[in-house]
Amino acid sequence: MLSRPVAESDVLMFVIQKPAGSTGWLAWREMWILKDDGPSFIMTFSEDGAGGAFFEISQR
Repeated sequence: MLSRPVAESDVLMFVIQKPAGSTGWLAWREMWILKDDGPSFIMTFSEDGAGGAFFEISQR
């Protein structure tokens, strides 16, 4: 991944899969792209039904 902190203003974030599922069990995907030809990442978010959530990061 990255070995340095990244400012939020240096990241472009796009929803690439709209939230699907029922309340408390939603899942969706976002693509995060670092400005200036940096790497891009797919972020997969899913709620766990108990008020929390999980996420998975994969580099593209």
